[in-house]
Amino acid sequence: MARNLQGIILWCNYEKGYGELKTTFGERLFFLCSEIRDEKKLKSGDSVCLRSTKGTLFGKSQATDLVKVSKSKVPHRTKQKEVAL
Repeated sequence: MARNLQGIILWCNYEKGYGELKTTFGERLFFLCSEIRDEKKLKSGDSVCLRSTKGTLFGKSQATDLVKVSKSKVPHRTKQKEVAL
């Protein structure tokens, strides 16, 4: 069963055709460069949306359908201002 997740690219080697990322849950997944779904090249530190499948790559769960997320689309917590009533 596939799960929709977000993660950060740890490394990506286009010559070898694969890379590794870490999900927001701390799980490390390998991915094939052919699973990158947009034209952008991924590099270390890039945020991505992905699917995790039970299929394995190098003995780990495999990430599929990777899409780079722009920094403005990455959810983050903001402090809410107190409103006086």
